[in-house]
Amino acid sequence: MASLPSREDSPSPPQLNNMTLAEKTPTTARAIHAHFQTYEKSRLVFAQTIADLAARDANIPILQTAGVIALLKPLLADTSPGTKQAAAVAIGRIANDNPELGALVVEAGILRQLVTDLAEQNVKPNMIR
Repeated sequence: MASLPSREDSPSPPQLNNMTLAEKTPTTARAIHAHFQTYEKSRLVFAQTIADLAARDANIPILQTAGVIALLKPLLADTSPGTKQAAAVAIGRIANDNPELGALVVEAGILRQLVTDLAEQNVKPNMIR
């Protein structure tokens, strides 16, 4: 009859930097989560900064040349409501009183995206100011 392996014969748990996998995982999860938080904050700061820059008419041609509309468009679909809002404000300021940029916003499908998003949130248009 075969005997059960003794404790000394059992394989030890995997080691990562002198820590078991179970001990290392919470730290790794926190580190990964921190990177995602940094990424989310960076998107928000970018959209807010562009919105602030777009408040000055003198900055609009520079932002246009930099292709900022194309950079802001994906942020309108962001998972963070604050990032979505900041991107929408930035686009609104950039396109404000400029027919060429207004047309670009429409041609890029941004206006449709904003209206669709508002409809999905069940927001009445007369509530938007």
